[in-house]
Amino acid sequence: MKFKKLFLDILIFAILITIILVGFNFKNISKKEDNNIAIIHLNGVVGGVDQNSFNKNDISKILNEVKSINPKGIILAISSPGGSVYESDAIYETLLNFKKENGLKIYTSMGEECASGGYYIAMSSDKIFAEPTTITGSIGVILNIVNYEELLNKIGINIKTIKSGKFKDIGSPYRTMSDEEKKILESIINEFYERFLNIVSVNRKIPVNDLRPLAQGQIYTGKQALSLGLVNGLGNLSDVIETMKKDLNLKDVHTVEFQVKRNFVEMLFGNIQLFIQIVEKPIQYNFSY
Repeated sequence: MKFKKLFLDILIFAILITIILVGFNFKNISKKEDNNIAIIHLNGVVGGVDQNSFNKNDISKILNEVKSINPKGIILAISSPGGSVYESDAIYETLLNFKKENGLKIYTSMGEECASGGYYIAMSSDKIFAEPTTITGSIGVILNIVNYEELLNKIGINIKTIKSGKFKDIGSPYRTMSDEEKKILESIINEFYERFLNIVSVNRKIPVNDLRPLAQGQIYTGKQALSLGLVNGLGNLSDVIETMKKDLNLKDVHTVEFQVKRNFVEMLFGNIQLFIQIVEKPIQYNFSY
């Protein structure tokens, strides 16, 4: 009896705490501020599923939350070395469409690193700011292909591949790549590169021919990027908030911060799914910005 009573007391207490917390959160979410600015933190590799990464689905979820606070503007606080070509482009398009549909300004505040795919995503912004010691740039595309042929020969493993056409196993880690295959992959990389180049050219208002020498994969400090026209100014997140406040003619602003949140189960299943994909399909075309 005493155990049952203790259990019921604990259960009732837990329910009451839950109701209070839910009510508190609801109150915070539903509270309307006149001059909200959404700060979206994007940290880590573009396209991943672990704690230190973000992807298009994460951004879509965050933007749904952002819409509920009716912001005057959005600041992307990006600290990323880049990542997946597909995910970088998808996030860029998602942010660009959200900005147009809602008539909002988006500014980017670069953190320690905002390079390659991170810089690509920043192109959705109206203004871009870096800190003097930010590492940015790295405009280019890369594809890494591992080759196990020599190792497999040494340990006596011979893999036979049956395919419908000579290019079906292009990029296979089990054999040396042919010149023909290399040209095919290079053509894809060049296409992705030209897209990246044109997006930067439009956003930064730099002619493609002038931009190309700056976009050979080099990295720059924030100060160097400013001198080259790759960013609009220098400053930290607080400076960017003040700049947006001034540009939007707002006397006071209320910042609401958003970031990617994944629980243990989401990360576990995401990594299991990734492992299964690698095992089932060892040939991976991981084009990266």
